[in-house]
Amino acid sequence: MLKFKLMIKALFFIFLLFLSFYIFHNHNKNFHTLKKSEFDVQIYKLSAKNRWIEYKKDSNLSSKRVNKQIKSVLRFKKSAKLYLNFSFIKKDINSSIEYILLKNNRQIDKFSLRANIKHQTQLSINRDDILEIGVTINKNSSYWGTLNSSFNPYFFNLHTILIIGLWIIFSLFLFYTNYGYLAFLSYAIFYMMIYVEILNFKSLNVEILLAYSFLLFAWTSFVLWIYQVFRKLKRFKISFFIVFSLLVLLTLVPILFMIYNFNFEHSLSKEALYAIFQSNSNEAFEYIEKFINWVYLLLFVGIYLLIGVIIYKHENVKSAKINSFFLCFLILTFSTLSYKNYQNFRLVNFIVDEFENYTKELELFYETQSKRKIGALKFKATKTSIGETYIVVIGESLNKNHMGIYGYLRDTTPYLSKMKKDKNLILSHNIYSNHTHTVPVLSLTLTQANQYNHKNYFDSLSIIEILNKAHIATYWLTNQNIYGEWDNMISVLATSAKKLIALNHTISCNVSTQQYDEALLKPLKEILSQKTSKNRVIFIHLMGSHSVYGSRYPKDKFSIFTQDLNPNVFGKSASINQELNRYDNTIVYNDYVVSSILKELQALKGVSTFLYLSDHADDIDRDLGHSKDRFTYEMTEIPFISWFSKAYIKKYPQKYHNFLNNKDKLFSNDMLYDTLIGLFNIETKEYNAKYDLSSKAYNLNPKDALVMHGKRHYTEGRNYIYWQKENIKYLKEHNLMDTVIPCNISTLGTIHQVVESGFTHYINKGKATLSLGDMAFKEKLSKHLKSEEKDKILLYYKSDFNP
Repeated sequence: MLKFKLMIKALFFIFLLFLSFYIFHNHNKNFHTLKKSEFDVQIYKLSAKNRWIEYKKDSNLSSKRVNKQIKSVLRFKKSAKLYLNFSFIKKDINSSIEYILLKNNRQIDKFSLRANIKHQTQLSINRDDILEIGVTINKNSSYWGTLNSSFNPYFFNLHTILIIGLWIIFSLFLFYTNYGYLAFLSYAIFYMMIYVEILNFKSLNVEILLAYSFLLFAWTSFVLWIYQVFRKLKRFKISFFIVFSLLVLLTLVPILFMIYNFNFEHSLSKEALYAIFQSNSNEAFEYIEKFINWVYLLLFVGIYLLIGVIIYKHENVKSAKINSFFLCFLILTFSTLSYKNYQNFRLVNFIVDEFENYTKELELFYETQSKRKIGALKFKATKTSIGETYIVVIGESLNKNHMGIYGYLRDTTPYLSKMKKDKNLILSHNIYSNHTHTVPVLSLTLTQANQYNHKNYFDSLSIIEILNKAHIATYWLTNQNIYGEWDNMISVLATSAKKLIALNHTISCNVSTQQYDEALLKPLKEILSQKTSKNRVIFIHLMGSHSVYGSRYPKDKFSIFTQDLNPNVFGKSASINQELNRYDNTIVYNDYVVSSILKELQALKGVSTFLYLSDHADDIDRDLGHSKDRFTYEMTEIPFISWFSKAYIKKYPQKYHNFLNNKDKLFSNDMLYDTLIGLFNIETKEYNAKYDLSSKAYNLNPKDALVMHGKRHYTEGRNYIYWQKENIKYLKEHNLMDTVIPCNISTLGTIHQVVESGFTHYINKGKATLSLGDMAFKEKLSKHLKSEEKDKILLYYKSDFNP
C-alpha cells in the first residue's frame, strides 16, 4: 500500500513536470542563434566621418577594427520573433558604442552602449523584412561590441526532454527514500526561478534550465546530507533551522524580483537597481511603505511560513538511510556543474554586474575629481568680479502642477505667489527633468555631461569643480542623507564643496526626517551674515516632497489639507488617493522654506541671484511616485523659479535679457551646468553656450528634446502635457481661442485648468471633434476650419482631474 501511494505521488509529480514545461513553451520561446540560412547580409559604405564595425557571416560582430565605414543590412527569409542582445567584447569604462536600428527604413531603436551595460531589442520579423544596424564608437573606445541574435524554435526538443528525464530520475530517487516532499519542494523552487527568469528577461534557453536544475539538485542533496548528519545526533531543531535558512537564501533574490514585477508590472531595471544601491535603509523602508503593496509581502511571508511548516512536519518522517559518501558525491557533482553554468543565473548576475558597474562609475568619478583637485588633470576657470552671492536650491519630488503659483486650484504656494508680484520673480513653464530618479538627474544636472553631448558624468567636470577653480567660495547645505565621502555621486559633489553642512545623518530604519528643511535657514543666515569680498555660491538640497510625504512637514502648523477629496473637484480616481492631501501639505511647507531662503538673499545688497528647481516630480494624482519603471511625463514636470537682484540686472543686462527671452523655451535640467556658468559669468573653455539659458546661442529644437537619458523623446505623441501647452499657444497666437470649446468638463479641477489655460467657454457634455493633446492638432484643426460649417469646434481637454 505504501509503495502504491509513493508510485501515485511519483506519477503525479512526473505529470507536473511535463505540464510545467508545456507552460514554459506557451509563455516563452527558446531562442536559437540566428543561422545563415535564415537571412542574407549586405554591406554598405557610410560616411568617412565615423568608424564603423563589421558583421561576420554568422551575424556576430567582428572584434577586428576596420578602417572602412560600413553598416549591416539583414534581409530575412523567414517570419519569426527576433531578440537582439547587444554587449561589449571587453570591459572598458571609457568606451561607448552608438547603435541605430532601422526596420524597413523606419527607426525602431537608438541607444548608447557602455562597458557592463547590455541592451536587448525585441521585434517581430516578417519574410523579406530588411533590418539595418549601424554601429559607431566614440573616439576613446578601445573595444568593439558584440551582437547575439536568436529566433524562436520549437521548445520540446531533445535537450528539454533530457532535462525532464534528469528531474524524473532524481525525483524517483527521493520518492524511493521517502523524501518525496523534497522533490515537490525542490521543483516548486525551480519552477519559481524559471518563472521569474521569464518575467524579467522574456527569453529562456536550455542552458538556463540546466543551470537551475543542477543548482536545485545540489541544494536538495545538501539538505539530505544535513538530515542524515543531524538525525544521528538527534538535533532536529538545528537541522530545521539550517534547512529553512538555506531555503530563504536560495529564494530571496527571485522572490524580490517577483514582488517588484507584480507590484510595478515591469521587470526590475538597471535604474531601479541603481536607486537601491544609492539608497540607505531609511529610504528603502520609506519606499517599501509607500509603493510596495503589502498584499504581496504578506503573500510571500505566508509562503515561507507554509514551507517552514512542511519542512518541520517532515523532520520526524521515517525515511531510508542514504550513504553519506554518495550524498557528498552528488553535492560535489551538481555543485561543480552549477558553478560552471553560473553565467546562466541571470537574476543574480544582473545584480552583481550592475553593482560592479555602479561602483566603477562612482569610483572613477571620485578618482577623476581627486586628480583635478591636486592639479593632475588641467582645466581653467576664472571670474574677475567679486562680492557676488548666488543661491541654487534643489527641491525633491516636487510637481509644479501642484503649485498654486503654477495655476493649481489649491493655494499651495501663498508666500511665493505673493512674491510673484515682484516683476523680478521669474517662472519658467517649459522646464522638465532629464530622469525620474534623484541621482541620475543630478549626475547630469551638476556635471558637464548631458543628454545631448554624449559625455559620461563619471569623467566629466562638475559645477563645484568649476566654481572652486574660479576661487569662488562653495557651500553645500543639505537635509538629505550623506554618510561618507563617496556613498553616491551626490556625496562626492557635496564633499567637494569648500563647506559642507549636512543635517540628516539617519542610519536607522526610522522613516521620519531628523530635522525639517527649515533647519537649513540657520546655517544659511550665518553664511550670509559673514562680511566678505569673495564670490559665494550656496547649494541647498532640500528633502522637499520626498515620500513618505507625511514626515516632511511639521504637522501642527502645516497640516493645511486634511479634508476628504471631493470627486466633483478632483475626479473619481484622485478622490481615493489618501496621499494627495499630504503631498500638497509638503508643497505648502516647501513654499515657506523656499520663500524664506529667498527673503534672506533679498536682504543682501549687491549682485545676487536665486534659482529654485526640483530634481524630478512625483505623479501624485495617479499615486505612482517617480519610478522609472512606471514612467509618466508627470514625473518630469518640475518648477523652475528664479530671482535677480537689481544690482545683477544692472551689471549683467544682456544675460538677464537673454534669460527672460529663453525662460519659456524647452529646457531639460541636465543643461543647468552650462546655465550656471553663464549666469555666474565664469570664463572657461569647459562651457557650451548653446546649453545656457542666459545666452543668445541657447536653442533646443523640440524634435531633439530628450528625457530618461536619451531613451525617450520629450515631445513624442504620448506627452499630452507638452502638446496641450503648444496647441494652446498656437490657438492664442492665431486668435482661435473662441473658435474651439473644451467639452466633457465634469470636475471643478478641470474647470480651473481650462480657465487657467485661457479658455473663456466650456461645456459639460459634447462630442469632441479634436484632442487638444494631439501632436497633429494644428493640421487637423486647419482642415476643420476649412470644411466645418459650424462656428464652434468641440475639443477634448485632457486633465488629471478628468482622465
